[in-house]
Order: sequence, then structure tokens, then C-alpha cells
Amino acid sequence: MGTIIDLDIQDESVVSALAGLTYAAFEENSPEWIETLDEARQVVMEVGDERRFGRVWMADGEPLGWVGVIKRKYLWELHPIAVAVEHQFSGIGHGLVEDVARLAKNAGALTLFAGASDETGTTNLFGVDIYENPIESMKILQSAGRSAHQFWISAGFTVVGLMPDEEGCGKPGIHLARRV
Repeated sequence: MGTIIDLDIQDESVVSALAGLTYAAFEENSPEWIETLDEARQVVMEVGDERRFGRVWMADGEPLGWVGVIKRKYLWELHPIAVAVEHQFSGIGHGLVEDVARLAKNAGALTLFAGASDETGTTNLFGVDIYENPIESMKILQSAGRSAHQFWISAGFTVVGLMPDEEGCGKPGIHLARRV
């Protein structure tokens, strides 16, 4: 179905395609994070520093998804991950996660980390003051439909923390991790 390659930010056609699919992928559930195509392009280009890299799912010469990785010694953060809207739920996202997990393990990393935001009411914690009892909030967290949180759970991640108001008042950040 496809191959996974390193993201080359010098390849203008791939960068443009990834910017477009990233903008579209986040438009529904994270509309405040990437508000323009130019912002999406900047996110793609961020992988160019020495502790970041990206992996791209290619099929028939076209990028269908990608993941950015921020490397620390024992922890690698996956940020962002985006799949073309018409190819979501086809295994591309999970394939990218497993590819990074393999690379992380080979490099001696121990943990993958990811964040999921709830800007649009995709979990039962949207609009809730979780400062009152964050531990209990972690226990009762549930998806209310299609959510980034649910994707990470399905990819083997565990909720390891919540950040109240990370994306605005009543819009928590959900922090997830898994061993490699």
C-alpha cells in the first residue's frame, strides 16, 4: 500500500502536499492550532533542526500522511501526526507510529510521547474544570466520537497526564505515552 521515507524539507512538492494534508487533517478537531495553510507549512518545516525529523507515508509518489518526531535521549515525542482526510482510518497513522517506535527502539529510546488536545468537544472533559480533581478526571476520560485521544489509545498509548486549559479555557491537553 505504501512505503515510509524520511521527510526531506528540500523537496518542495512533498512539503506543499504535506502542508495541505496537515491543514485539512487538523481543520475539524484542532481549528485553532493551524489556522492557515502557511501555518501548516511552518509546522512541516519545523522538522529541519538537529533533534527533529519526519517520516512520510508515500503511495504512488504521493504523500498520504506524516509524523514529526522530537528526539530526546530516552523519550521521543510524536508531533504532529497527520493523515490525508480521505485516507484516515486506513492504518497509515498506526503504520507511522510503529515505524517511529522501531526507530526509537533501535536508537535506545524507551518511551514514545504524544499529546492530544480537545478544542472541539471530542471528550467528556471539554468545558470541564479539571483543576478540581485532575486524577479523577484522568480516570473518567472518554471520547465523545472521533478524537485524537482515541487514536493514541488504539496505537497502544496510555494517558499519563492532563493539562487543564492547555488549548484555552475548558480545553484540556491529554498527554499519552507508551514504551517502545
